[in-house]
Amino acid sequence: MTQNFDNVVFPSRLAFSIDSVAEVRVDITRLASGYEQRNTRWSQPRRKYIVALGQRPIAEAQELLAFFEARNGPLRSFKFRDPMHNSTAVAGASVSANNVNLGLGDGQKTDFELRDRNGRRVMLPVLTSLKIGVGGAEITTGYMVLPDGTLRFGTPPNSGSLVTAGFEFFIAVRFENDQLIASRTTMDTASISDINLVEVHL
Repeated sequence: MTQNFDNVVFPSRLAFSIDSVAEVRVDITRLASGYEQRNTRWSQPRRKYIVALGQRPIAEAQELLAFFEARNGPLRSFKFRDPMHNSTAVAGASVSANNVNLGLGDGQKTDFELRDRNGRRVMLPVLTSLKIGVGGAEITTGYMVLPDGTLRFGTPPNSGSLVTAGFEFFIAVRFENDQLIASRTTMDTASISDINLVEVHL
């Protein structure tokens, strides 16, 4: 992982609301024939978040300011729980060992990348929520998760065995804004400007 990553979680519990944005980058060229030529610069959308804070108790405002300053604004990335996309399970369902397919065993391969339901690689799983299945049966031993989110088996899964998983996860983000404004409104409360977060690759 990048050196500018802090293994801490953004305190989303303090947010009044969080807007999730999926950003794409597509170049569109209109040809003389009337057709269009479209090319994407990114292999997948980038997630962005607008965190509205509003009026907060002074203690919570101080906590947010301290978190922002500890990351040195946009310099250091951190963990964020996307309110719309934080689990391999469908909305309202519990995580199970067969939520997503990670690949087929071949009797030699020991490493499998954790991925979400959209096929995006997950590097920050919640390990306490992790469930693994091999050949249709859940297993509880014989594997570990590396710091980059790779699932590694001690013994390679048998050839043709489907490897599956289920888990909750975080997304790595950084502050997009380079300043955070807090205004004391009463003795006990403060108004804090919106926070913009942007997904980063580790």
